[in-house]
Order: sequence, then structure tokens, then C-alpha cells
Amino acid sequence: MTRTITALFDDRNDAEAAQERLKQSRVDADHIRIHDKSSDGYSETNRSTHEDRGIWASIKNAFLPDQDRHTYEEGVRRGGYLLTADVDDDAVADAISVLEEANTVDIDERSESWRSSGWDYAPGEAAAVAASYGAGSSGDRRDDTLGNDRVSSGTTSPYSRRDLDRGSPRVRSYGNDAYTDYDTDTNGRDQATGSKAKGMANEAIGNVKQAAGSVFGNENLKRDGTEQERRGEAEQGKGPDRSY
Repeated sequence: MTRTITALFDDRNDAEAAQERLKQSRVDADHIRIHDKSSDGYSETNRSTHEDRGIWASIKNAFLPDQDRHTYEEGVRRGGYLLTADVDDDAVADAISVLEEANTVDIDERSESWRSSGWDYAPGEAAAVAASYGAGSSGDRRDDTLGNDRVSSGTTSPYSRRDLDRGSPRVRSYGNDAYTDYDTDTNGRDQATGSKAKGMANEAIGNVKQAAGSVFGNENLKRDGTEQERRGEAEQGKGPDRSY
């Protein structure tokens, strides 16, 4: 199985050096690309969608979840350089090691900095969640508030899953296998993996609810989002973020 590895760089020379290190290493990596503002599909104003993949259209084996895609897109929009590569599953650890030794950006830390300075990382999703809770314009409640990035038993998603047990804040790995709720899977598959996937989804949806609550001044929605985010963190085995 092939995984897609992602890393963000502030400097093109650093990105190109990392690209060359991957090529020269013993890692079996293909389709190593550097994406920037000159890349096909780049948009200064619009975020990618499942219908219009933007700069992700050239990545055949994976389509990242909304929050992750939009975070990397914001990095490119701010002048960064996104490196992506297809790597065989058994070579992921080596590929991550190669890239972590390069001048990669801590994307978690960077995105938190953007949010603290006012970056609204999910306005579309926030509006959808707000509408479903009656905080914005009226409309039918959507069961799938993250654009089909929802974990449910027996349901596949057009989005790839981030490997929570591999990667780091600087380098991420994504599989081309869709989300599945293994906790309720009757085929004997690993329940822990499903729990982590659910936790990631709950954390993402909780963040969206908090953003929507802030936008529309809905304190109940913000509290609901905080609780769901903490639940998601617990499901992933992460400690709660006490910064809110």
C-alpha cells in the first residue's frame, strides 16, 4: 500500500534539498513534488473541495481531510513550499526520518500561530455547522458537517486518513484507505485504529463548532465544540489542550 507524505518549508531551497535527499536515499519514493503559488490549481482566494481539488489534483493516491488540506494551502498562500511524495508503506518511517532532518515547518505550531492571529481555517465548515445548530441561516441539518469526512460504521470516505501512529508535527503520512469505524466493525479489525480515527474526526468537528460559535456569537455551540474536541483528544490518547 502507498502512503502520501507531506511537509511544509519556508524556503524553496530547503524544499528542493529535501526533495533531492529523498531521491538519493534508499527510500522507495515516487512522484516527489513541490507545490507553491505557481503550481497548477493554486488559488489565492478559494479553498480546495472534493469537486475542485486545486493543487492537490496532481496527487493521485490521496486526498487529505479538509482541515489538513486547508492548513497546507494556507502555508502555500503565505509563501511556503509544500512537498508531497508517494512512499511504500514499509518505507514510511525512513521517508519521515529523511524529511525530519530537513528544515521542515512544525505545521501544528504554525497553524496555531495563524489561528491566534485571526486565521479562520474553516469558514465554510463553520457556516455549515452553525446552520445545523440554528446559529446562522436556516437549512436542513447535515449529518456530514465536514464534507464527507465523517467516521461511521461501514461508511467509506473520499478522503484519506492521517496516520496517527506515524509522522510528526513536521512530517505527516496519509493512507489511501478511507475512514472506517472499526469500533463497530464485525470483521475483527483493530478497534484501536478506529477509535483514533473517530477521535481525529471528533477533534476536527469540535474545532469547527468552536469557530462557528465564535463567528455567530453562540456560546452553547462553542462549549459543545470544546467538549467534542476534548473527547476526540481523549480517543486519540492525547492530553487536552488547555489553551482555550
